Amino acid sequence: FAAILRLVAPSLFPSLTDPERGVVVNASFLLRGALPIGITNAMSLVCANLAYEHLSVAFLQMLKETNIILVYFFSLLASLETFAWWHLQVIGFAIFAASLAVRGEMHFTLVGFLVQFLGQVAESIRIVMMGVLLSGQKLDALSFVLLLSPVCAALLGVFLAVVAVLPEAMVASSLALPSASKICEFAPSLLANCCVAFLLNVSIALMIKHTSPVGYLFLGIVKDVCAVCVSVVALHETVTGLQYLAFSLQIAAVLTWSLLKAHSEALKAEGLLGAWSAVAARVLSSVGDGERRPLVSKPGVV
Repeated sequence: FAAILRLVAPSLFPSLTDPERGVVVNASFLLRGALPIGITNAMSLVCANLAYEHLSVAFLQMLKETNIILVYFFSLLASLETFAWWHLQVIGFAIFAASLAVRGEMHFTLVGFLVQFLGQVAESIRIVMMGVLLSGQKLDALSFVLLLSPVCAALLGVFLAVVAVLPEAMVASSLALPSASKICEFAPSLLANCCVAFLLNVSIALMIKHTSPVGYLFLGIVKDVCAVCVSVVALHETVTGLQYLAFSLQIAAVLTWSLLKAHSEALKAEGLLGAWSAVAARVLSSVGDGERRPLVSKPGVV
């Protein structure tokens, strides 16, 4: 999709077409930037799909809320975030909520949990490396997708080739390749999935470029809420009362992080409680004045 757009509308790829913003695509860029992101992206895709065979969609979405912990840790290592004690307080609260979700799962399997955890580690590393690459190379979102997608596709192609040549006894049932008739049967769904995946990759690159890896994860709260609701309503999956409570606490932790990030000055001056007071005062003031005032002053935080 990105290659077709590049031919039809090259102006949408300023990092590759504008001489002033041109990005040099050399061996260093491919080995230090594109290849590591492609490897972690491929690992994340494989593990995420394998996990669906062992755990419910709703429970997996609850586990993904803990990505903020991994991304924050890796962002500190990459100097994309600065350490603050209130970060640990909110993240500690999120860990507690995630532990409740695990405890409340009725169909928990260790294999599925470990596969999902490996996928989340790979995804978190990928998100942080994307933040470093997008900020350092000044890449636009479409150019990023055009350069990185072939790398991931090539790695997944090698993996599929290895699975195809291995004896059936050595390949797990969850990794078995579908027949040609099955591929034709689900071709419309696969094509629709490819279109959505392309749009998702572009939107992820845009959000990470204009916010931060941690900020992007907090924006995923809407997606996670929708995924849990769809899994319960459409797929009729069972969610316990404890998991409802845990997911609500995770949402509260995400909203807390977002609002306090927007009131960083109050945090520095008055601490965690002072920042919450500033948020509450802003809400009451906007309600009392009858005006719609944003809770945050920077659109990038939203």
